Amino acid sequence: MTKKLTFEYEDGEVMRYIRENVAVIKLKGNVFGGMTDLETVEENFSYYDLLEEDANVNALVVVNEHGIFGEEAYREFLTEIAGKEASPDHLQNFLEFDKWIFRAREIRVLQRLVMKMLNFRKICISGLQGTVVTPFFGLSLAADFRFATEDMRFSLSHANYGLHPSGALAFFLPRYLPQSLAVKLLLEGGEILAEQALELGLITAIFPRKDFETRCIEEAQKLCAVNPQVVSMTKPLLYHFKTELQEYFITEANLFELKGGKR
Repeated sequence: MTKKLTFEYEDGEVMRYIRENVAVIKLKGNVFGGMTDLETVEENFSYYDLLEEDANVNALVVVNEHGIFGEEAYREFLTEIAGKEASPDHLQNFLEFDKWIFRAREIRVLQRLVMKMLNFRKICISGLQGTVVTPFFGLSLAADFRFATEDMRFSLSHANYGLHPSGALAFFLPRYLPQSLAVKLLLEGGEILAEQALELGLITAIFPRKDFETRCIEEAQKLCAVNPQVVSMTKPLLYHFKTELQEYFITEANLFELKGGKR
């Protein structure tokens, strides 16, 4: 018998709930590890389909708890899959991942998440708190809107480890920034603070940390006033570049086969 999905749920890793016509997915735990657990990944993808079929839901907010998209979590994940310490001081042969299959899964899951968000026929909002490292910086740009706390910062930390910018960041960033600035950031790394990100158009608004989740939901409810038919017809026009993005993902996969884990 096929298991019937129920959206509302909470454990140490995730919380899912619905407020009026807004669905919320709050990420609370080990998101990097979760991207390498295939059973968990497939179940999480199914919730996007469930929400699209729910006529009472007009928007989705995906929000992270502080720290889970940050530098420490990223470093711990890379250390685990590389089988060696992940730090700028240990870059030699770092790409020869000991557990290369987990790196491959991370890249593939990020690709699928990006496409899932772009194909989502309803309003999709990313709520960002604290430091957001490269993979989730790129992923957030697949959302329709991005809200951030005052202390949010994008960290292009892939450059610290000699890695390519995953999460389709190299695809999206030049669509927001001048090419020369995007190239500089992608190659050299660095940080973009919340106020800078707002000025550059990388995020939509900044809300106080103390009631951030509530503010994200309130803004989502305002956006739900838009005719759902307008949303569902406009989004495919906004994201007509998906064929180009698929070609980008093929290039990324080929790059990983050449430069990725030893087999």
